[in-house]
Amino acid sequence: MELLKSIKAEWSVISQAPFSFLILAALMLSAGYLCARWYYAGRIDLLRERLQLKSEQAETYKERALKQDEKVLEVVNSDGPVLREKTLQFVARLRDFIERYQQQDESLHQVEWRAATSAPDAEKAALWDRYRDAGDRVANQRRAEFERSFKVDGIMLRDELLSRLKNCKSEEMDTYEYPTNYFGYNAIANDLERLAKLL
Repeated sequence: MELLKSIKAEWSVISQAPFSFLILAALMLSAGYLCARWYYAGRIDLLRERLQLKSEQAETYKERALKQDEKVLEVVNSDGPVLREKTLQFVARLRDFIERYQQQDESLHQVEWRAATSAPDAEKAALWDRYRDAGDRVANQRRAEFERSFKVDGIMLRDELLSRLKNCKSEEMDTYEYPTNYFGYNAIANDLERLAKLL
């Protein structure tokens, strides 16, 4: 609306130099088009990059899922003695994991805790913080390693063993998801060993 009012107000100037007006209008439209093209080309490139990243991520997830399917098929297609042996090997690895981290906790306790309890009051708070931070770091490493190396395989073995042992139930169904400490890890190992020996 404003444009029409401006053209009407300046009609005498436009009518005296129509070619100049048309050339100026064409230049302004071209400049606007080029700016819009440059802006949207950048956005399109950004969206293409995101799409490429999502495609690569989906491909990675697909490969992981296929590897997991291969693991599941290997467990499902194994006969009783092979499944029992796999489960007992898994239990042995889990117990090695538990022992390794218990030794780490014990050595941390020997060094840091004793230093914190025998320190003068001025240093005690800092040493307690250091002991707590070191303990948290070890616990986080332990949790991450369990998630990465044992959780899925443990659940998969448990489910397959329970599907073959019709009248048997796992005593530690919830513990497999989130074992909070060594009691939980040992409960998983004991439960899997019991199920494997019942097979």
